Amino acid sequence: MRVATFNVENLFSRVHAMNSDDTEQTSVVLAAAAELQSLIAHDVYTDADKARMLEILKKHRATGTSGPFFLQETRRRLYSYGKIVADGREDWIGSIEWKRDLFQGPAIENTGRIIDELKADVLCLVEVENRPVLRRFNETILKQAPYPHANLIDGNDERGIDVGLLSRRPVIDMRSHTDDLDPATNRPIFSRDCAEFEIDIPGTRHLWVLVNHFKSRGYGSKASNDARRRRQAETVAAILRRFDLAKQWVIVAGDFNELPSSDSLAPPLQQAGLRNALAKLPNDADRWTHRDDAVPSKNDQIDYLLVSEALWPRLREVGIERRGIWASAKKTREKYPSLSTITGDSNCASDHAAVWAEFDL
Repeated sequence: MRVATFNVENLFSRVHAMNSDDTEQTSVVLAAAAELQSLIAHDVYTDADKARMLEILKKHRATGTSGPFFLQETRRRLYSYGKIVADGREDWIGSIEWKRDLFQGPAIENTGRIIDELKADVLCLVEVENRPVLRRFNETILKQAPYPHANLIDGNDERGIDVGLLSRRPVIDMRSHTDDLDPATNRPIFSRDCAEFEIDIPGTRHLWVLVNHFKSRGYGSKASNDARRRRQAETVAAILRRFDLAKQWVIVAGDFNELPSSDSLAPPLQQAGLRNALAKLPNDADRWTHRDDAVPSKNDQIDYLLVSEALWPRLREVGIERRGIWASAKKTREKYPSLSTITGDSNCASDHAAVWAEFDL
C-alpha cells in the first residue's frame, strides 16, 4: 500500500467566463454582469430597468445555471415565470453568482500526470480550494483512474488553501481541528487544519492519517512565524497522545514549511514513537522537496511523512517525486529532469515534490 503527500500549489477554481480564449465574448459577458449588478442595486425598479434586466437574464441564460453567471435568490424572488416580479432591491435577497470551473491549462494537467505517476493508494493533498474543486479534479483530470473517495474539510485559511485526501480505501471517520484555540491569543492554532482521516485496511486494522499545512516562512517576521509553527507542531504532538504509537498505524503528513533541523518542528519530529519516512533513504541521498532556491540544498525537506513505530517495520520503500518541478538552474534540471510536458515555471505541476512511502499492509 502506497501513501503519498503532495502540495499541489493552489488547486483552485476559476470563473468560467475567464477560462475562455474568446476575449471579445468574455468582455461582453463581464459587461453584462456588471450592468445587471448595477440594475439590481436600484432602490426602485422602473419599467425600463425591468425590461433590461429581463433581456440580460435571458440572453445569458442567467435564470438557470447553464450560463456564465446566474441569479442566486436567497429569499423571495427577483424573477419568476418569465418576468421581473420585484419592484426594488428591498423586495428580495440575492445576488449574481459566477459559474466556476476547475482552473484549466497545462499546469493542472501536469499536476494530474504527477499524481498518476505516484500511484498512491492514499494521497494527502495540500493547497486545495474546497471539496467541489477536489471532486472535479478527481473526475476530470484523474478520469483515467479516479479515486473512489475524495475528502476535504474547510480549514481556517480565508483564501481556501485547505488540506484534503484522495483514497482508494474507504474513509470511515474524519476529524477537524480548525476550532482548536491558542489560549494565549484565543485564535485558531492551525493556519489551515490538522485534518484526521481514519482509513479502513482489509482485516481488522485501521490507518490514521493526519494531514497538515503549517505556518509558512513568508509573510511576517521570522520570529512570529516560527512561534506559530511551533505551537502548531506542539498541538500535533498533543493530538498524537490519543494514540498508542507502538501499536497503532498512524501517519502525520503534509507541508510543514520548515527543515527537520528547525526547533519549530521539534515536537513531532522528536516525539517518541514517530519517525521521518525519509530516514529510510541512504545517508548521502538528496532529501529536498521544495524548489526554494536555484540550487536546493540536499537536506531542504519541508514535506513529510512521519510514521508511527507500529508502522515502521512495514515500511518497504520511500521516494521523492520531483518531476513536477521546474528548476531554474540548468544543472539542477539536468540532475532532476522534469516531465517532458513541463517546459517552464508557468506549466510546472507544483513548486513542491511529492513524498511517497510503500508499506506492507
